[in-house]
Formats: sequence, structure tokens, C-alpha cells
Amino acid sequence: HVVDQAVFVDDARFLALVLELGLEHLGESVIGLGFDIDGTDGKYPAGICESASIHDTVCDMLLSHYPASTVERIVGANVTDFLKGVL
Repeated sequence: HVVDQAVFVDDARFLALVLELGLEHLGESVIGLGFDIDGTDGKYPAGICESASIHDTVCDMLLSHYPASTVERIVGANVTDFLKGVL
């Protein structure tokens, strides 16, 4: 697969910026990230393919900047709480 490393770096920076703004203005109990690479055209960020988890890669990146409790909420608990509330 051909991977454009610059695009992945830009995407990671964009994710970090949006996440930081969300945390600042909304708080950690509101933000929930989803990871869906189904239906892609076969181009993945460096180090990521169908057999590797983008979820794990992003979690590792987030854990280097935020407490584990914040990351746990952002990548799972908030979505679970939301679904429990609406289902």
C-alpha cells in the first residue's frame, strides 16, 4: 500500500487540535472518538492496515498527552454512556 506520511502527520495534528478544543470547551465527558476504516480504498496511515488497530495507535498517542482516565472516556466510555442513555 502507498502511504502518504505527511497526510497522516497532518491528520494526527488536526485530531489533536480538535480534541484539545473540545476538551477545553466541552469537557472530557462529552467527546467520543470512533474508529472506522471499513470501506477505505486500501490506503492507510503509516503503520496501519486491516490487521493493525487504528484504535490502539490513537490510544497510544493520546496516552502520551492525557491521563489514562481521560483517554478511557474519550475512546470508549462516553460512547457507551451515550448509547445506554438512548437505547
